[in-house]
Amino acid sequence: MLRAKDVMQRGIVGVSRGTSVYAALKLIKTAKVSLMPVLDGKVLCGLAVEEDLASCSDAEAEVKHIMRDPVFVQEDDDLEHVSDIMVRYAMPRLPVVYDKASMVCVGIITSTDVVRAYKK
Repeated sequence: MLRAKDVMQRGIVGVSRGTSVYAALKLIKTAKVSLMPVLDGKVLCGLAVEEDLASCSDAEAEVKHIMRDPVFVQEDDDLEHVSDIMVRYAMPRLPVVYDKASMVCVGIITSTDVVRAYKK
């Protein structure tokens, strides 16, 4: 059975809690994604969502003031669980953490990654 770690992307593009809303929104648009992990070093602490960033009236505000609680999967989660989380939270892109105890972000998994794995 395939697990998140088997199909995830290991390159992580994220922002820190102190990143400005403007900078985070610019990075999201450049990367052509709808959300990014908010990291404290390598530890996942939240999600920066394009919709929230775009609707913030203070472009200089820090991401920590508008970030969402993290929605994530663990690297050993099977792809059925990953797809369930994606559907439940309507999120086609999720951070992958090593484990829930450490919350160390080790990658990103997308719905495209999951579909490709099922097609093989």
